[in-house]
Amino acid sequence: GTNFLIDGYPRALDQAKVFEHDVGRAALCLFYDCDEETLRERLLKRGESSGRSDDNAEAIVKRFQTYREATLPVIDFFEKDGRLRKIDASKSVDEVYASTLEVLKADLGVKKHAEKHAEKHEEEKKHEEKHAEQHEEKHEEKHAEKHEEKHEEKHEEKHAEKHAEKHEEKH
Repeated sequence: GTNFLIDGYPRALDQAKVFEHDVGRAALCLFYDCDEETLRERLLKRGESSGRSDDNAEAIVKRFQTYREATLPVIDFFEKDGRLRKIDASKSVDEVYASTLEVLKADLGVKKHAEKHAEKHEEEKKHEEKHAEQHEEKHEEKHAEKHEEKHEEKHEEKHAEKHAEKHEEKH
């Protein structure tokens, strides 16, 4: 089957229930777990260059409160039936990425899917290259044929002119 990664959703329990009823049951929920102090530092640092109005100390406090009230019940919802996968997001970007890949490979067979996708992409690329080569060869052949036809026409015209001149000289 096809897998989809939906980032940042659901943020509230009612959204999770509507999604599962209307769209389908989520295979799992990735929960990037990080303490608030680390998050606060990261958001303030991002705020220095992001231009986002909600990357300031006051807005961050409100975001944490909304998270505790609205989003934690979603985490509990997925955890109760074994679909929650916690990833320690306080680590480096590379470590979080590696942990995410481990979870996806273990739970969804993403590696096999990715390998198949890469193979298919490589085959399509080779096919396109072969098609382009064939197209180029045909183009070159047509160009050569036209060039030769023009050359022959000019040769025949010159020959006809010389023949006509000789004929006129005799008469």
